[in-house]
Amino acid sequence: ASVSAPTSEGIDVAERFGLTVIGFVRGAKLNCYCHPERILS
Repeated sequence: ASVSAPTSEGIDVAERFGLTVIGFVRGAKLNCYCHPERILS
């Protein structure tokens, strides 16, 4: 967990290794920073 948004370097690493990065989750809302196609609504 973190108190801020991911850095651009963190997002680049996640994309390289096939990780989905999600942040700022509040109820049914969230920010998906890479691989949003993996999220089911």
